[in-house]
Parts: sequence; C-alpha cells; structure tokens
Amino acid sequence: MFPSEISQKLRFIRSMFRICNIMAVSVVILVAFFVITQKGFAQDNGIQIDPNNVFQVPTVVARPTGAAILLHDPNFDPRIPGTGVARAGFGDTNYIPPQYDAFAANGPIVKLPEPKVDTAPSADFIVTTPQRGLGDFWSGTLKTIFIFDGSASRDAESSGNLEYRWDFESDGKIDSYFSRISRISHAFQKSGEYLVKLEVLDKGGNVSSMSKKVLVVENTPPQAFLTVDVNQGTPSTLFSFDTSFSRDSQYVRNALVYRFDWNSDGKWDTNFSSLTRWTHRFSDEGNYSVTMEVRDPEGASAQAQIGVRIFTSPRPVAMFNIIRGSGAYVFDASASTGERGGTQGLQYRWDFDYMGKNDIVFDSVYGYSPRFSGTYQTPGDKVVRLQVKDAEGQVAESFAKITAVTVKPVKAF
Repeated sequence: MFPSEISQKLRFIRSMFRICNIMAVSVVILVAFFVITQKGFAQDNGIQIDPNNVFQVPTVVARPTGAAILLHDPNFDPRIPGTGVARAGFGDTNYIPPQYDAFAANGPIVKLPEPKVDTAPSADFIVTTPQRGLGDFWSGTLKTIFIFDGSASRDAESSGNLEYRWDFESDGKIDSYFSRISRISHAFQKSGEYLVKLEVLDKGGNVSSMSKKVLVVENTPPQAFLTVDVNQGTPSTLFSFDTSFSRDSQYVRNALVYRFDWNSDGKWDTNFSSLTRWTHRFSDEGNYSVTMEVRDPEGASAQAQIGVRIFTSPRPVAMFNIIRGSGAYVFDASASTGERGGTQGLQYRWDFDYMGKNDIVFDSVYGYSPRFSGTYQTPGDKVVRLQVKDAEGQVAESFAKITAVTVKPVKAF
C-alpha cells in the first residue's frame, strides 16, 4: 500500500471519529434538553405577562427560582415574538412559568409579577317586610311581601359590579335573571318552609351562593280578652276597660287595634284604636253587655264581651240646724246623711241669703266641714240654702227661714 493511500485512510478514520464525537455530544445535549423541558420549561402552569411593563432589557436569562442558569440567549427579547430561548423553551415569548425568574444578562434581576387570582364573591342577604308588627323578619303570612336584599354580598375584585339572581323555592328553577339590582320582593302562594337561594356573579365569572330559610304560615284571628276594674256602679262611675291581654299568633300586641260597642246593640260606638285602656260612663241604670272587637293588620278579628251593672244610689239627705249664739249664728249640717245613712264623703256649701231659683251665687265653696258660723251685717228676713254632695256627685238641698239681727256668718269651722 502506498503512503498516500495510508494517509487518506487515516484522515478518513479521524473524520469519522470527529463525527461520532459530535453525534454523541448532540445526543447528550438533546437528552439534557428533553429532561429540562419535561421538568419545568414545558409546564403549563404559568401566567401571561405584559412584556412592555415587566421587561425593559434586551437580553434575558431564564432559570428555575434558586437554581443555576440553564439557558441563555442574548437574542431573547420578550417584546419581540419569536426570539431566543423563550420560544424554544416555553413555546410563547409572552409566557413564562411562575416558578422562573427573569435575569438581565447585563443588569439586575427583573421579578415576574405575582399571578392575580380572581376570587369568588361572598354572597349574603337580609330579609325585611313592609308589614308592621310581624313577630319575626324571617317569617310571615300568605299576604306578606318579603323584601330580599343581597347588597351585603362582597367581592375583592368586583366591588359594585356584582350581579344577583334568586331561587325562592330552591327547586332548581331560577326565579330571576342575573341583574345588578340587589333588592327584590316576593310573596309566597302556599304556606311552608322555604329555602331561599341567592347566587352572586362577579365580573370574572365567579359565582357563589347563600341560602336562608323563610317560614310562611296562614294568618289566624287574634284572641280577644277584656277586663274591667269594677263590674257595677252608678251613672257617675267612670269604668276602666283593659284590652291589653289580647294577643295574636303572627303579630305583636302593639300591632293590634280595638273598638267598643258599649251596649252591644250592633252599632260601634268608637273607631279602631291601638289604645288598650278605655273609660266610659253609663248614663242610665240597668245591666249592660259591653262588646270589644280586636283586629290584626290583615283584618282578621275576634270579639269579647263583659257585663256591668248600673244602679242609682239614694241621694243624700240635707238637714241643718241654726243656733244663735252670743252675737253670732251657727249653721250645723251634721244631721245630713249620705249612702247607708253615713256622712263619709259628704261635702257642704252655703247660701245665707237665697234670692230664688235664679240665684246661683253661694257664700262658700264645697267643703268637708258641716258647720259654718258668723254674723249678718243687715237685719231682716233671710232664706238659708244648704247643698250636700255625696261621693257619687249627687246633690241634695235644704232651706230654712230666719229673721236676722245684724249677724252675718263669715267663718266655717
């Protein structure tokens, strides 16, 4: 074999050896790159970034947080699609997994922004009713208009931009469309317990819900109770009637109203009122049946009756004596009597110069002393009038004639 042939074969062997080395190194690089991409660079758990705001440098090195630099391409610019490592490693120049930092090869570290998580809203609502006096806000009757208000719902990202919809029976059938109106009214057609559901939608498409129970019952008439302080008296007696023990199963007591028929003749003598204490006098003697009606805010009513007896007590008896002392007259009405012959509660007044039926002037006011004394300043015939009034206001009179001798009564004792 000639030397030239041997030299050619040696060059061929060296070339083949270089090719094999290059292929081996390429295989190692490809395996390493495959492993790297499988462990992080090809993950789809990153965030979309805005290259105009985040990266202000033309050269970037990407690496897992806290690890050594894995890839470096001075041509990578996140502001220019299709350049450098980002496209090969991540598949999108505007996309980098959140566990990677971005380094400027010729400057300080540039941090990626934290991913913004759009949280779901917090749904809540309250219930009110325009009806006065219901015993519970979360309960009502078939005539109750419930007002549901979802404005208590909150959201961190969509404050003031929430939308609401309702399911009043929780039967899976939505009773309203999503709307920014947070208040809605509803009346239930049947009694029962309802689970009212509110759904709240934020601008990110997140939905949350809240359900609360509402009880609906049939309205029943109130129960009427009537009492009176005394059950008999005279025409001057002021009777006091009390309705405060009346009650209702759906409405509180101060929501009830009352009216009276004082003689139960079917004609109401008063209008409805929320007063619970009523007073009345009966002008004629006899037995009376008093009817009271109580009514709730929905118009359901009930009645109660109570009897009173009116009698006429004997009028007092007015009697007096006139005693002439040394220069003075003493007028003594101690013999006057009232009910059952006693003097308790009697009052007396005097007119010592009575002029006839048109005389309405008295020389004293009513007092509890039965005696009066004094002197006359002019002599002559006089008519003395005594009036006696008992505790019931009944009045009796008595008269006497005297011939006065300059003695005028001026003092009672």
